[in-house]
Amino acid sequence: MIATSEGMVLGEKLGIDPKILTEILSVSTANSASVRIYNPRPGNVATAPSSRDYNGGFKAELIAKDMGLALDASASVGLRADFTKKGKALFDDIER
Repeated sequence: MIATSEGMVLGEKLGIDPKILTEILSVSTANSASVRIYNPRPGNVATAPSSRDYNGGFKAELIAKDMGLALDASASVGLRADFTKKGKALFDDIER
């Protein structure tokens, strides 16, 4: 979701229509649920939480909690999980 969000902002700042960018991403190696179903830009996917003022969306605090659980599990087996740590820090910032 973080990569999709940043990619959508970058594309828009480069002058790419967000709906066209979503179509392109949906048929490329960037294709994912974050692009097709949960697109973070309001208006790109009518059924996405972003297009419904985030009603019914998965709260950032719950994502951060789940990422914390994943980090606990990673630590228990000696996995560094650096990207998860960085991602969790971003979701922790959203919570405030």
